[in-house]
Amino acid sequence: MISVPGAATPSEMAEAYSYGTDLVKLFPAGDLGIGYMKSVLAPLNHIPVMAVGGVDEGNLQDWLGAGASAVGARLVQEKWVSEGNYEALAALARNYVGRTRQTGQEEK
Repeated sequence: MISVPGAATPSEMAEAYSYGTDLVKLFPAGDLGIGYMKSVLAPLNHIPVMAVGGVDEGNLQDWLGAGASAVGARLVQEKWVSEGNYEALAALARNYVGRTRQTGQEEK
């Protein structure tokens, strides 16, 4: 098991990391923005950060390129589940993995 506490400010991120967390969840990443994460990680680039909230297949590469070690994205689409359209869910997951590979990030 790993620990992934959430944080929104540089102080919160540094404090979480000082307690030995494995990964700090930047939330809500989409509201804070990619530029915010870049600015925060400039002096704190030793802290592995997972961007969560506002990450989708259209901006996944931008988040990873800005320094996110991982992302949390909404894969499960309720409509597809209720319709039993599991192939659409699988295709979306494959798309995310493909975009991750394009940025040079390894699957974890």
